[in-house]
Amino acid sequence: DYHVTLGRIYAVQGQVDEAMASYGQALVLDPEQPEALARLAFGLLGQKRSEEARAHLSKAWGLLPRDSELGLEVRCALDLIGEPDR
Repeated sequence: DYHVTLGRIYAVQGQVDEAMASYGQALVLDPEQPEALARLAFGLLGQKRSEEARAHLSKAWGLLPRDSELGLEVRCALDLIGEPDR
């Protein structure tokens, strides 16, 4: 997805607000885009917005393969913020 890729590039450059806006745009186009959900949530965690992040992480967790790298990252993030196992 174009907006997810653009968001990753912004994130690598340290442009967090732009990255999060790109992930948000990806979600406007596809509200169940798991990578956009996860990466937006990671940005929210970086801003200490755990409750908002939890909703995105939980949704991403439901959409991602459990054995994928991103799935593991999402599971770890949920564990860090206290989300019980599903």
